[in-house]
Amino acid sequence: DNPFVAELYEKLLKAPNSHAAHELLHTSYKNRRRTETDDVTLGDNHGENALKISICFGTSCFIKGSQKILKDITKYMKSEKIEDKLEIQATFCYEKCDKGPVVRIGETLIEKCDSKKAIEEIKRQLK
Repeated sequence: DNPFVAELYEKLLKAPNSHAAHELLHTSYKNRRRTETDDVTLGDNHGENALKISICFGTSCFIKGSQKILKDITKYMKSEKIEDKLEIQATFCYEKCDKGPVVRIGETLIEKCDSKKAIEEIKRQLK
């Protein structure tokens, strides 16, 4: 119905689903890091011996609850008075969008993470 689209097919693409239409109009999805910069460290805890925690704040992980995980870890950290033992960072993509939220605690990467899993892993690693 759109005269501009009809003209595009008539002059360039020739027909719907033609090779030219496929090459020019079809796209595919690929996970992409949205930033190449360093992670953002939250708070003042930069101790060499601090347990490093990185929480993905990419769109997919954020929608799936990464902000709640951050809030709950921060609350746990303060209630246990272990601020000096943890270094929390927000990262922007682990490129595992279908497995989010993704959290790295030390060297352990937790996919489909929730607050309970994260806090259990923190306790385990601090022992």
